[in-house]
Amino acid sequence: MSLYMESSSIIDVAKYKMDMQGSIDAFEKKEPHILACIALLEAAERGEIEVLTANLTNSECQHLDGLHDEDVQETISFFVNVWKSHQARNRQCVYF
Repeated sequence: MSLYMESSSIIDVAKYKMDMQGSIDAFEKKEPHILACIALLEAAERGEIEVLTANLTNSECQHLDGLHDEDVQETISFFVNVWKSHQARNRQCVYF
C-alpha cells in the first residue's frame, strides 16, 4: 500500500517528537492525526507500507521554526532514513 503525506504533516510530527507542541497550530485538534502519521511512518520504516511525498519535503523539513540544530537533524533523519531505505529496497524514488 502507498500513501501520500504532505510536508506539513511531517513537520508537525517532527515538532511533536521534539516536544514542540506549543508551536503546532490547533494542537489539540491535530494530535490524533499526528499520532496516526507517526504510526504510518513507523510502518513505512518496517517496510509494511510506502510513504510518498514531494521532492521539496526534505528541504521544507530542514528548519523547524528557525531551529537548525542537532535535535532537528536527528528528528528529520528519521524521515529521510525511511525514504532512503525504501528507495534501496525497491530501487525507485518515492518523491515526486
